[in-house]
Amino acid sequence: MKLRVLVALAALVLMVAGCTDNGILKVTNTSDGVVVISINSGSLITLLSQYFHTQSWKLKKSIFNTEEKTVNLSYTGYYVFTNSQNLKVTAGKTKSYNIEADAGVIQIKNNCPYNITHVYISPSSSPYWGDNQLSSILPPGAINEWMATPGTWDVKVRDASGYEGSSFYNQVNLNETILLIYTHKGSKTADPAGGQFTFSPNPDLEKQQSAASLGIKPSEGRIEEHRSRELYSR
Repeated sequence: MKLRVLVALAALVLMVAGCTDNGILKVTNTSDGVVVISINSGSLITLLSQYFHTQSWKLKKSIFNTEEKTVNLSYTGYYVFTNSQNLKVTAGKTKSYNIEADAGVIQIKNNCPYNITHVYISPSSSPYWGDNQLSSILPPGAINEWMATPGTWDVKVRDASGYEGSSFYNQVNLNETILLIYTHKGSKTADPAGGQFTFSPNPDLEKQQSAASLGIKPSEGRIEEHRSRELYSR
């Protein structure tokens, strides 16, 4: 009888005092491209399309209280704009978070003998080009990439010789990449659907050059340069 009482008291103490249980975060890449994540500013973790990563923390759990922990998740991807989220992880539960595509990609290949010094990308609905979107020169033969929200975008390129070419009404779709090839005196290339894109002078459609404040409005779309293409090469 005394043994049963002692066991019951011990169980009650454990219930009141509580124990530790894992709080789990599960992050899944649902986009069609590679995603790179970091949890609490930790090391970079690469997730291929449809892959997931889990991480757990030991948290306290009792009949009176279940511990929660706020976790910071930072991520970017080939078809995913750079973002950061604070998520709550709870003892004994799994918190699932899906990273979804929110962009398509515009590729520009320099197929001329001059460096490309300026690239302007703006929504087709905007009358302004905005700022230069190229962080450094694009040498002959090189490719650079920008994420863009789905919609139609206009692109203007200027090379080191001073020549400019423009390509208007380029359709950007979610989880898809379009390629524009610049050859200094006009160029064409096929997109995945077989369409044609041309860089050429077109004064009738030319937009005004402007300061950043007159460029892309948040309501019109978002553009972001891929600074480290090697992150997405797997």
